[in-house]
Amino acid sequence: MPPTSRFLTVILGAGASYDSLPPNVSSALFQGKLRPPLTAEIFHGRAGFQPILEKYPKALTLASTIRIRVTRGEALESVLRSLSNSKEEHIVRQFRQIPLYLQELFGEISVNYTKQPINYHHLVNSILGSQFERVAFVTLNYDLLLDNSLETISNRPMNDIGAYIQPDQRWTLVKLHGSVNWARSLRRVTVQSVPPASLGEMLAVVDKVSITEDDLGPVTLLNSHQQRRIASRFLYPALVVPVEGKYGFVCPRSHIDALKRHLSACPNFLVIGVSGRDQDLLDLMGESISECRGFATVGGGDIKEVTNRFVSGVPRLQSAGMSMHKDGFSHFILSGELEKFLEQVKKN
Repeated sequence: MPPTSRFLTVILGAGASYDSLPPNVSSALFQGKLRPPLTAEIFHGRAGFQPILEKYPKALTLASTIRIRVTRGEALESVLRSLSNSKEEHIVRQFRQIPLYLQELFGEISVNYTKQPINYHHLVNSILGSQFERVAFVTLNYDLLLDNSLETISNRPMNDIGAYIQPDQRWTLVKLHGSVNWARSLRRVTVQSVPPASLGEMLAVVDKVSITEDDLGPVTLLNSHQQRRIASRFLYPALVVPVEGKYGFVCPRSHIDALKRHLSACPNFLVIGVSGRDQDLLDLMGESISECRGFATVGGGDIKEVTNRFVSGVPRLQSAGMSMHKDGFSHFILSGELEKFLEQVKKN
């Protein structure tokens, strides 16, 4: 299919969830201690995060090294890359608990931060209220704030892994780095107890077994981010730790293929709260996009650098319709810039 102005791609990163509530919102609408973190804040020891981290003793131990190295000036993604590549057995065991910590942290954020992520609700309402035939929401986040908005507004529950990319609905949701309610079974470990597996049992298993691609089953949708087994199999989180350079995608192959098909026919792109450092995303876009008529980036003071990373990584994104918005997601929503962008790309 040739590119059509009636297709739109929206790419969202940590900055979008971090700024999913506008300023001066009543405190009755949210728990501030569970505000979604920017990537660099995941191991900061924030009051709402520390009790969760302490449930995972080996992740807690490794967090000390992570914090010290970040304090010395290393980027978090660089630190995590070096630790993920370690051959030291004690580091390998500690690192295995990091996905478990991230799953619970972002799961608790999804459930308890807010029931009304105002900026996400308005974004979805506005886009689905426009006359786009197809919209792909691509998120690098693990949380469910955007998922919940899409489900509620479209009245289309995501109750199985195929529901994210149904061909008969106008939107798709592609979670490239996984989700708190996704997991993969540990093929070589069987649950012995009859009751639901406890956290202690899960940590004991993760401490003893290797966890490689060959050890894991396909991605499964969970009932809850706290679910640790299906039948007789333990479950390991299906999410990618944010390391420098290439992350790798954990979402099902069918989701990637659906996104590629969409990108090949889509000339309009809106990027919100994304750093542009994810080489996997840039490579995917570079391989799939054939034309760009409208391209907007939304972020903070580094918006020029972010935009340059996207344009350098995906040269086809450079177009006459390019715009940058440096005052964040909330300002983009509250100022009416979202609606201006949507009107402009429909004319292209």
